[in-house]
Amino acid sequence: MAVDKDYAMQLGRAWAQHRENNNLAAITEFNAILKQSAENIDALYGLGLALRAQGQREDAISNFRSALQLVENALVLEPGKDRFEMMHRMISQRLTELDAPTLPR
Repeated sequence: MAVDKDYAMQLGRAWAQHRENNNLAAITEFNAILKQSAENIDALYGLGLALRAQGQREDAISNFRSALQLVENALVLEPGKDRFEMMHRMISQRLTELDAPTLPR
């Protein structure tokens, strides 16, 4: 259970840094999470947002696409699951805002 609590705290710190516009710190936190869990959808999405805020468009797109692919895979296993449907919409919107193609549904 301590690992789950530590993970939640680390993810919370990363999101707090992003919300406070401390995007370099957020990028560091999200990358630390991804180093331990490369397929963490929340961290990939958050990293994409922080990178976009820092003007790193291509890196943001890459992270959004990675997150979207994981969401697509999750929807195959759990079709209609609200969390993944919502994440799909959010990530697709970010890619559209960056004029980047999304995955077909």
